[in-house]
Amino acid sequence: MLIPLNQFEQIIDPTILKRGLSYFRNGHVDEPEEIAPGEYEAMVSGTEQYTVRLTLKNNIVTEHDCDCPYDMGPVCKHIVAVIFALLDDTLHEEKPQKSKRSTKKDSGKPVEKKQTVSQQIDGILKNTSHEALLNFIRESAIKNQNFRNLFLSTFASNSSGISKELIAKQLKTIVKSACGRHGYIEWGNTSKVFRQVNQYIMAAQKQISEHQYDHALLICFAVMEEMTKAIQLADDSDGDIGGCVDLAFDLLADISSQTPPENIRKQLFDYCIFAYNKGIYDGWDWHFGLMGLASDILGNAIEAELLLTCLEKRPLSDFDKSSAEQIRLNIYKKTKSPQEVEKYIEANLSNTEFRKDAIQKAIDNKLLDKAISLAKAGIKQDQKARPGLIYTWYDYLLKVAKLQKETDKIVEYARFLFMNGMYDQKVYYKTLKEAISKSEWKLFVDKLISDLYSRRNFNNSELLIFIFIEEKRLEQQLEYLRFNVSLYMIERFEKELAKDYSGELIELYAEEILNYAKSNTGRSHYVTICKYLRRMKKLGGKQKAEEIVSSLKKQFYNRPALLEELAGV
Repeated sequence: MLIPLNQFEQIIDPTILKRGLSYFRNGHVDEPEEIAPGEYEAMVSGTEQYTVRLTLKNNIVTEHDCDCPYDMGPVCKHIVAVIFALLDDTLHEEKPQKSKRSTKKDSGKPVEKKQTVSQQIDGILKNTSHEALLNFIRESAIKNQNFRNLFLSTFASNSSGISKELIAKQLKTIVKSACGRHGYIEWGNTSKVFRQVNQYIMAAQKQISEHQYDHALLICFAVMEEMTKAIQLADDSDGDIGGCVDLAFDLLADISSQTPPENIRKQLFDYCIFAYNKGIYDGWDWHFGLMGLASDILGNAIEAELLLTCLEKRPLSDFDKSSAEQIRLNIYKKTKSPQEVEKYIEANLSNTEFRKDAIQKAIDNKLLDKAISLAKAGIKQDQKARPGLIYTWYDYLLKVAKLQKETDKIVEYARFLFMNGMYDQKVYYKTLKEAISKSEWKLFVDKLISDLYSRRNFNNSELLIFIFIEEKRLEQQLEYLRFNVSLYMIERFEKELAKDYSGELIELYAEEILNYAKSNTGRSHYVTICKYLRRMKKLGGKQKAEEIVSSLKKQFYNRPALLEELAGV
């Protein structure tokens, strides 16, 4: 989210803005420090201390990051507080010090611009002896475990004493320090684990860029293994710890794509086989992901047979069977003739990806009857066990019908997909509109609406709304809204109805806000109430909104959080 400094108060959620300003006014923000040109860092004291980083370019915040756990919106109150701190000399706040933007003292002499952190560090490094730096690093590494671990992993390529076991031991320490007294990593601590482990991943990334693959492999193997174990001890609902494994796996894929030296290729291949046979990542995508990597980098027929044997040895679920078939196909493409590959695909068309490839190949070769036959066989095969897949096969039938210019089939398949599919409704609707004549279109749409009304479910409701909006049927929109009224639905129709039916929307909002307030308590619900009161005002219902506010204050005088939120409307 880009945040222009001259209008950030207009684009940030009012509640977040208010809380950020409160943090700034109450002195919870340390003075922002310019780390590098345009890059600022500041500590904000909240429930805990949080670090905020902002990047400014042309008076626009182009990047922003806070290590707090807030994930309900693009910007947290800590980021807002730091923005206020950066602009404090433009706010009407009483500040004893002179403006930071002043370039001259009272004497008229120019003031030196404060150096960035990177400039300060560069100056110190330039003027410090080599021996003094060595002593500092040595002493810091001995005293500070986090610094020691980061130093060892970053410069592992310069040491022969680094092993996967040593890195794993360091990672275990990170996990242990994040665990509570019951040996479990609570939700708020997973981000801390990610930040510390990510330093190792960044060190591995740097080593890969310098072609120091051997030590990068050790880091990736250790991170994947230890973080997979850690997931079992954590509330990883934000995916922080699993994200570490993903990043390490991505680095292994990066190494495999760079045609690494033979010893590195062999080391990576052997690890993939080892991890699969041991079931280290069993139940996770990385289990077959590593086998996929192995199939990408296999070097000879012996390795190919080893891979195939591994896939045959373990019992597989239906989902795993599909993954294994994909890997086998990759191996066959590298080691067998095109005829053998084709024969394998034809024998395993129950695999969705194989059937897709076969249909597309038939279409590309203009074998349209074969494509139709494969698609219809897919519908028959999946309609009971995997009904969600039949839309994929109908989509292929629609593609063939378009190529054959068969209007009746185009309408049949596009209508089916529009009415039943879970995606691309706009595309299918457009296809129908292009295939049906203008004179018949209104009746066709009326029939669509009638059929959707007759079989009510959530998806059909979404389709009805889509049609009303697409066809600009305002009266039907309003009628539908009145029968399915909720704050969410009013907002959904607001854009289309605001011009002609603002009064009706205001009345609907007023009624639903009062109903919502009766049924819901808690600050998040009060924030929702205030959001819709502001929408009422934008529609021209300022007086009505004020009446609602007054009514809510009287009716719920014993809800201090609600009264606090209403004060900002």
